[in-house]
Amino acid sequence: MLERSLHGANIANAIATVAATAADLTVTGGIGTAIGAALSGTSIYAGLNKADQAAAKVVARVVENSHLPDDRRRVALQLLAKHHPSNAQIAQGNVDPTRIAARLAAHIEKTETDPALITDRALRDYQDLLIEILNETVDPSALVGDLAVETLRRSEIILARLEQTGDSDRLRNEGITEKAIIRLAQRIAREVEDVGQAWLELQNAMDIAVRVQQDGKTGSNHDGFVDEVLRRVADLAADGEYDRAHAETDEALERLDAEKDRVLQQGIEVALVAGDTARAARLLVSNADMDAGGVAEFEALRALQDAYYVEGRDKGLKQPLLVSIDLGHILSERAQTADQRGAALVDTAVSFRTLGEREVVTDRLKQAVTTYESALGEFTRDRVPMEWARTQMNMATALRVLGERESGTERLEQAVRAHQAALEEWTRDRGPLEWAAMQMNMANALRVLGERESGTERLEQAVRAYKAALEEYTQDQVPLQWAITQYNLAVLEIAFFEKTKDPARLDQARVYGLAALEVFEEAGASQYIGMTQNILAEIDSLAE
Repeated sequence: MLERSLHGANIANAIATVAATAADLTVTGGIGTAIGAALSGTSIYAGLNKADQAAAKVVARVVENSHLPDDRRRVALQLLAKHHPSNAQIAQGNVDPTRIAARLAAHIEKTETDPALITDRALRDYQDLLIEILNETVDPSALVGDLAVETLRRSEIILARLEQTGDSDRLRNEGITEKAIIRLAQRIAREVEDVGQAWLELQNAMDIAVRVQQDGKTGSNHDGFVDEVLRRVADLAADGEYDRAHAETDEALERLDAEKDRVLQQGIEVALVAGDTARAARLLVSNADMDAGGVAEFEALRALQDAYYVEGRDKGLKQPLLVSIDLGHILSERAQTADQRGAALVDTAVSFRTLGEREVVTDRLKQAVTTYESALGEFTRDRVPMEWARTQMNMATALRVLGERESGTERLEQAVRAHQAALEEWTRDRGPLEWAAMQMNMANALRVLGERESGTERLEQAVRAYKAALEEYTQDQVPLQWAITQYNLAVLEIAFFEKTKDPARLDQARVYGLAALEVFEEAGASQYIGMTQNILAEIDSLAE
């Protein structure tokens, strides 16, 4: 299952190649030989493909920079040359460097015949060196379990694209190491299932990583200590050592007063590159508190959360939405009133729902529903009926999307009931356009429900709800909303045809679809033009 993990390279092959050559060098070239430099003058790389060459260079660097004294390193290399791990042994060790090294050492102790190579010290040094190498060449968190193969496939695709676009050279030119580039790609490949989305997330992460490096190289006119901290953190981040970079940031923040904001900003960006959105959120709040000279106002933090939500929503990025969710958790803890807690919970639920609508799995949508339910405990019907109704509507939308993903009808029934409850408070007189939006959203849930049931009762209810929405969604006042409703009615008529086989339903569907298309084309609404054309094509196909 595990053959390639470093930029598409065969790690076992890279370790075996370097160990054998390095072991010879430490004997023939002297203890002090710079192994990485010496290997560059040999022919070992000539027989390797580009990916394996990159892996071998990383292994060579680890060997050269090992903490072991030279004489002990020589013995460890001799053992590694004779007893390097295979791909199968790496996989069997669950990609855990300590476990892999311990298993191999136990095997060596039983099978090795040279007494100089099976002393307690030699075996410990062998394990230490192998652990160092594996720590640099594989990311265990990205490669454990049933998803390992798919994660590797995605990481190889986006790493190959990095090379094709020249982005990897851009990162290297900023001082970011091969190891850091690989770990960044592996993290995103692990967290994002869609390759196209993973590439988009990687582009965002690369921009942040470059800013961290540039900030580390930019001096200030103030405290030289700050410049040194920024440089050290940038160096650690360049090598993918995010935990150590976090520790360096925390230690500096404890000592700093002046220029603390620069360290905080860099700490935030390193956390984002590392994918630690919870830490980034905590640092963002610390920065806001510092700017406020104490404790930031609730609304200021809510505006910060909204900025990350809007970025994730409008740019199609996952990470800013995760940051907005983590900020929402902090806001919920800081809230002083029921209104503040309700607002924080609703904002968090909206971020969960937006993220969940993009993902194949339904966990985020379920979290959205749960969070909306918590918000209803703060926005109670008797105290704030309109906020209660708005939250019911938002929860109903999440339930409807969740119900569309599931095979049963329970979630869809819940969505309809939530809309009906909301409409008891949010009457047409209180808010005409919002009332129309609730009618249309309820109709959407009824339509999906009707498609799954044998009769047409739910479809008839959906017709009535759509037409109710059109009482406020008039073509002259809100043409785009009117056209969207026309489109939905076309889809509904197709559902009727599927059940009744009545050709008149297709004729009516075509009327709705053409009306919608005309408005979309006039408005230049490209996102709607394509889907309406698809519906019209489907109608023509069904009519044949």
